[in-house]
Amino acid sequence: MTILKYSSIALMVVFAFAGSATDAQELDATLQRADSSISAVDRESWNDIADSLRLLDSLDVRGRQRFIIPDARERIASGSNGLRERLRQSGSLDEVQAYLEKRASAAEENAKRLQASGDFSNAYVQKWRAAGLRSVLGLREANGKPWEPTTAWSGLKTRRSSENLSLVTWGAGSYLQTSTRNFVVSSQAAERPTLEIAEACEQTYAIWKQLFYGFWAGDRQVLLDLDEPNHEPFRVVLFRTRDAYIKALRAMEPRIGISTGYYSPTQRTSFFYFDGTKSLSTLVHELTHQFFNEAIGEAPAFDSDNDPGFWVIEGVALYMESMSSRSIGGAKLIDVGGWDSPRLQAGRYRRLHDEFWIPTDEFFQASGEKFRNTQELPAWYSQACGLTHSWLDAPAESRESFFSYLRGVYRGEGSASAASLGDSDDLIRLRYDRYLLESCKDGMVNERGRPYFSKRQEAILSHCEVSTEDLLAWDFRYRKSPWLDLTATPIDDRLFLDAKESPWEIARLGLESTKISDASMPWIAEMKSLSELDLTNCNITDEGLKSLQGHPTLRSLWLAGTKLTDDSLKILASLPRLERASVESTSVSTEGWRQLLLKKPGLKSKP
Repeated sequence: MTILKYSSIALMVVFAFAGSATDAQELDATLQRADSSISAVDRESWNDIADSLRLLDSLDVRGRQRFIIPDARERIASGSNGLRERLRQSGSLDEVQAYLEKRASAAEENAKRLQASGDFSNAYVQKWRAAGLRSVLGLREANGKPWEPTTAWSGLKTRRSSENLSLVTWGAGSYLQTSTRNFVVSSQAAERPTLEIAEACEQTYAIWKQLFYGFWAGDRQVLLDLDEPNHEPFRVVLFRTRDAYIKALRAMEPRIGISTGYYSPTQRTSFFYFDGTKSLSTLVHELTHQFFNEAIGEAPAFDSDNDPGFWVIEGVALYMESMSSRSIGGAKLIDVGGWDSPRLQAGRYRRLHDEFWIPTDEFFQASGEKFRNTQELPAWYSQACGLTHSWLDAPAESRESFFSYLRGVYRGEGSASAASLGDSDDLIRLRYDRYLLESCKDGMVNERGRPYFSKRQEAILSHCEVSTEDLLAWDFRYRKSPWLDLTATPIDDRLFLDAKESPWEIARLGLESTKISDASMPWIAEMKSLSELDLTNCNITDEGLKSLQGHPTLRSLWLAGTKLTDDSLKILASLPRLERASVESTSVSTEGWRQLLLKKPGLKSKP
């Protein structure tokens, strides 16, 4: 097998099995009828269940990759039984069960059809989908026996290793070891996080195999079993602390101190330290590098220090890092990519708000050495993340050029392969801008608002055609967000005035060049976690700014182009944590600002 071989990947093609509008309407009607039997006490829990089930109607949603896979085997029974009981109480179990059976059977039939036509990559995806749909309620086999999917890992247990781990000088008995179907995880963390990491490894590999089927299956003329190992187990080492991680790996990688995880191609091992849920995104990122290096049948020729194309190697890992999941009974619904991906938001801000752009001639030809040594490293990573999303979130036919380029980079031919992405910097830039501006609107229209995942609460919508009505239609859970930027959007005061019993609670709020006025200020001032507020070019006066008097958490306040005078400086002086402020192009005087700096000598910026 060779990486040069590649089967068609068409995960976003809408197949016949995907569920007709009638199916969706039947499910929606069933859930609406069930609503009437749910008590007020159980309302929030039921809404979450209903929202999750409705998402199963959009497994082929445009603008992101969505998967349904079985959970760990031990949790399929407990998860599905719990969901079955809730549906039974609502009187909707039989109808939902019939719906899932219909969808799973259709996926199985379609997998057979695709396999017969030689489209193994899509057949593979549909086999996973059938297994995931059956796991939601733990559907029974025809003979009535409980269904046990081959796609679910099971029986994960840790044990004290009886052997030394010379790679990091761990002695026998000083660390735990967990073996799964595809991984060996060695860990000095506690047993619970070790098991969580092992499960996350298997889940990540299941998704990677579906996204990049052609890179690991090559030109095989058979449809592989979903859990068939085709490689030596991947090795993962988990340290208890960051200090232990740096101390053990400094000799192997001198720059290890700036990393949160590291994959060593020479040692064929991924290294991490445990830092709660923060560890998982780093784990996915480094595992992606490991999969491309170890699961494709031959060693890539790419030299990460010297060869051009480093951006796409990192971009694909950043794309995988966007994995977000929610449990539905005995299954996991997983999104990868999409306009609301967490790591993409910085890229959206830098391009849509700051208009940052690295010309493709420079960007595509940059090696890892140049990439890592640039003074604008975060911005370079943001562009890599954004460009990768723009290709992988696109319809299947538009992704072929990207995969061709990715194969070329791994062959060590990144310079020549760049032509497959387009010859014009202007066209690539315009294509990227169109993706950033349009993808968010498409996502909202297609999904009755944004799909709720705990990791997807930031939204950079600068210059996008998103309305006040669009935002108010979002799930209430999105009203609490670490970062919401609405610069130059058509939103107005109704966004806050009509929020009613579920007001917005934002940490970083960008309202530059919108129709927001003094009327919104009392509601904005109620945001207890507000740390950054941009009101540049808004219709804000001294009277409106009074609402911010003494706000306890506000650190940055941008007020350029507003209707403020020196009367508002006492409000700025009252903000105990204010570190940065801007009042350019207002009626604030130079003397007034000087007096403010005497009271707040550490304040940055000037009129």
